[in-house]
Amino acid sequence: MRSRVSCAARLEGAPAFHAIESALPGGVVCPGFFSIALLRPPLERLVSHSVELAKWGMVVQDYKLHPNGTLKSTALGVVGTGSCRNYSHLRALAPPVYDNYYVRMLLGEQGIAAPVDSLTRAHLAKAKRALSTFDLILDSNEPRTPPALQYATGIANFTSCRKPKWLSRMHSCTMSAVDSARAARDNKLDLELYAFALELSERQVTKILNRAAHV
Repeated sequence: MRSRVSCAARLEGAPAFHAIESALPGGVVCPGFFSIALLRPPLERLVSHSVELAKWGMVVQDYKLHPNGTLKSTALGVVGTGSCRNYSHLRALAPPVYDNYYVRMLLGEQGIAAPVDSLTRAHLAKAKRALSTFDLILDSNEPRTPPALQYATGIANFTSCRKPKWLSRMHSCTMSAVDSARAARDNKLDLELYAFALELSERQVTKILNRAAHV
């Protein structure tokens, strides 16, 4: 986990845009910013992170495509110590990432450091309260996200996670049906948080686009 940068340090120099790619500092939104939370379906995010671990050489992609498009199994252990499709291995390798990551991120550094399987509905409630303080919540796969983001912030080059290049990368690390079911059970708090986020996002995005239509 990256070292914490204070809200005051983030404001220094008045940056036009500042992305936080670690836990929400102190579990609270920094004052003085227009704060945006960008989420994607939790299980899809798990697979995406597995792709990143494979890119970093921490695990291997043990399935490759034949020229005719069929899957071909390859040897394990060439680059890393396990497969990017093996949920049990990944959960042991990077516990916070595969154990209700969104809830942990919203709880701040203490959330990231919490032991695996220790999060409760009380933590979920606190994460929902933190999420509710964001000015805008967006779903990366929602078709209305790019125009809503552009109207709200001026950012016009947003790339959806549904782009073909992302989907092709994720295919190589897709979990089995059994592992997907287990991941859903292990990350049930994240799934509930995501559903809550979609409700908030729907109201916010509809309001923004309605306002844009009348400008």
